[in-house]
Amino acid sequence: SLKLREAALRPLGRRILFWGDIAQQYPDLLKQLPHDLIAMPWDYWISDPASIQAMVDSFFLPRAKEIRTALDAKAAPVALVNVDGPPGTARLALARLRARGFQNAFIAQDLGSQPGQTVVLSDLSRSAAAQVRAALGFGQVEISGQGVLGAAVTVWLGADAAAGLRASKAPAS
Repeated sequence: SLKLREAALRPLGRRILFWGDIAQQYPDLLKQLPHDLIAMPWDYWISDPASIQAMVDSFFLPRAKEIRTALDAKAAPVALVNVDGPPGTARLALARLRARGFQNAFIAQDLGSQPGQTVVLSDLSRSAAAQVRAALGFGQVEISGQGVLGAAVTVWLGADAAAGLRASKAPAS
């Protein structure tokens, strides 16, 4: 059952994410869900982040205050892609994020992105990207749908990443 899975993951510091459109279709089920789940906004027809946030604010917040509906970057999948940094840059960034509680961060392969400065992308939430950027201590935040498939936030590690990882001592968030 979902409650058993949630109980097994809790000691590991993990939380279950689920697509929020299910709760829209079956609002009575919200009361039965473990309180520590995170509802992720999902809508096939909305591509504007402000519209997604409005949907979350209008549906989830009034009906299920005990469920976290804002994207929690520490629980969300965060992809790290070494675009233009020296070898090992993604591993260093991964270690920094994990030390700051981003347990679902992972390293992904570069699929032909453009080299340059580090960019933290999110197609859902500027605040999620800003949380990751703050934990890294460098990079610029952008809203874009050009991230890694399956990641809520993608970090394209640019030429500035190695220096940023050495120089910045980003505070734990």
